[in-house]
Amino acid sequence: MNLVVLAVVLGLLASLACLRALIVLVKRRRHYPGHPLAYRLKLSALIALLCPTLVLGGHGGLPMPTVGGLTAVLVTLQSIHDLRLSLIAFGHENAAVLILPAPALFLLVLATLCVILGESEPKLFVWNE
Repeated sequence: MNLVVLAVVLGLLASLACLRALIVLVKRRRHYPGHPLAYRLKLSALIALLCPTLVLGGHGGLPMPTVGGLTAVLVTLQSIHDLRLSLIAFGHENAAVLILPAPALFLLVLATLCVILGESEPKLFVWNE
């Protein structure tokens, strides 16, 4: 039981670290004036890692951000040979995380950013500075 608690705590810490990286990226958006595609790729990846998904284990599921679910599954992994990957889920016999929402959200956010921003410099979340 303690391993499950540790997995969930580490998953939440990974989610907070991802959220912090997203905030830093948005605040430092002026460092990407010549590389708008790099900014959009990083922003889309971080948003996709924070999208909600289910961590499945036993007879139930726990809603959690994708990066937290991946961390929780990897913490409970006993052997690398038990690891399974499919189009829908990533995990092992005792736990799995649904990964399908993350790539779908990544592509959606990236396409939206490319359409909205075009070739201009990144101006997402603009506020008076």
